[in-house]
Amino acid sequence: MWVIIIYTTILACTFLATLKYPSTALAALLCLYGLKQWAQSVNTFFMLHGTLTNYLVGGIVITALVVMSVSKKTIFSSYPTVGWLTIALFLYSFVSIQWAADSDISYKVWAVEFPYIITVVLLGPLLICSSKSLSESLLALLPLGTLLVLFLLFTSNWTYRGIEIKGAHGQIFQGNPLAIAEMAGYVMSAVTLQNFRGKWRSWQVLRWLVVAACLALAAKSGSRGQFFTMIFATALFLPFSRKVGNPLHFLMLLAGVGVLAILGDWAFHAFSVTGDIRWKSVNIENDFYGRFNTAARLLNIWWESPPAILFGLGNSASFNPRIIGFYPHVVPLEILGEEGLLGFFLFLGIIILTIKSIVRTFVLARSDIKRRGLIAVLSAIFTIEFILSFKQGSMIGSPFLFCFIILLGKYELLVVDENKNESIAQT
Repeated sequence: MWVIIIYTTILACTFLATLKYPSTALAALLCLYGLKQWAQSVNTFFMLHGTLTNYLVGGIVITALVVMSVSKKTIFSSYPTVGWLTIALFLYSFVSIQWAADSDISYKVWAVEFPYIITVVLLGPLLICSSKSLSESLLALLPLGTLLVLFLLFTSNWTYRGIEIKGAHGQIFQGNPLAIAEMAGYVMSAVTLQNFRGKWRSWQVLRWLVVAACLALAAKSGSRGQFFTMIFATALFLPFSRKVGNPLHFLMLLAGVGVLAILGDWAFHAFSVTGDIRWKSVNIENDFYGRFNTAARLLNIWWESPPAILFGLGNSASFNPRIIGFYPHVVPLEILGEEGLLGFFLFLGIIILTIKSIVRTFVLARSDIKRRGLIAVLSAIFTIEFILSFKQGSMIGSPFLFCFIILLGKYELLVVDENKNESIAQT
C-alpha cells in the first residue's frame, strides 16, 4: 500500500508542477524507466499493469504541451534543422520496412517502439522554449531523480544484475539494468554541471551525495558502459560549465574531477555485485568484440546486395532469424546495414550538426554562467547516449539519443534569440 501512495504522490506532484511549470514534464520523461521499474519491483500490481506508468507520464507530457499552448508559449518556434533531419531519418527508416525480407517482423518491432518515438523524440523537445524552461526541467529532475535513485538502491530487491520483478504467479523477472543506470547518468549530469543560485544553492553541497548515489546505482546494476561513460562525460564538460578565471577556480575544477574519481572508485568497490565476472577486462573486451562481430554479420549481408548498399536491408531487418535474429547493438553500423548509405549519411550529418551546435552554443553562452551549465548538461547527456549507442540498443530503440540531439539544436536557436533580445533591451 505504501508503494501505491508514494507512486501516486510522485506523479500527482509532477502533474501539479506541470500546470505551473510545463517544462518539468521533461523531468518525468527522463525518469520514466526508473519510476516504472521501481514500482514493478516493489508491488506486483505494477507488473500486471506494465504500461500504466507509460500512459501516466505520456499524459503529463501532453498536459504540459496543452498548458503551453493555452498560455501562448511558442511550442514549434526555434525548431532546428537537425530536428527535421531526425524526423526524415525516422520516416525513411519506416518506409524502408517495405523492402525488408520479412516486413512483419519489422512492423512488430515498430509497434513496440512507436509510442516512445512519438513521446520522447517528437514531443519531448517541444517542452523547452527558453533557457528558463530548460532550467526548470533540469532542476525538477534533481529531487525526482534523486528520490528514484535512492528507492532503487535501498528498497528494491536485486537479481544478478537488474531489479527483481515478481510476476503474478511467483515468477521472478529481471528489470532492464541499462535503463536505470542511464537515468542515474542524467541525474548525475544535471546535479554536477548546473551552476546553482538562490534557493537551489544547497545543491552545491548535496550534489556530491547525489553523485555518489548515482554511481552506486550504475555499479550495482553492472552497467559497465553507463558507469564509465557518465564519469567521462561529466568530467569532460565540467570545465565548460564553470568559469576558470584564476588559479583558485582551476584548483577547484581539479578538485571536482578528483572527487568524481574518488566517488567512482568507492561506488565500484562498495556496490558492484558482479565484480568477479563482468568487470574483468577480458570479459569487457570479449563483449566489445562480440558486438562488433554481430554487426559485421549484418554488414556482410548488406554488402552482398547491391541495392541494399544504397537503400539498406530495411529497418529492423536484423531481427530476421536469417540475418541475425536480434539487433546488432552498434547503432551506427545497424543504420548503415538497415538504412544503407542514404540513412547512414543522414545520421552522420545529424551528429555533425549536433557537435557544431554544442560548440556554437558554448561560444554564445560563455559570458552567462547559468547558460553554460545548461548547455554542459545537455552536451554531457548527449555524449553519454552517443557513446552508449556503440554498445547497446537499436536506432528506433534509442529515443533519448535523438531527443537530446533535437534539444541541443533547439537550445542553440533559443540562445541566439535570447542574446538578440537582450542586446535590443540594452540599447
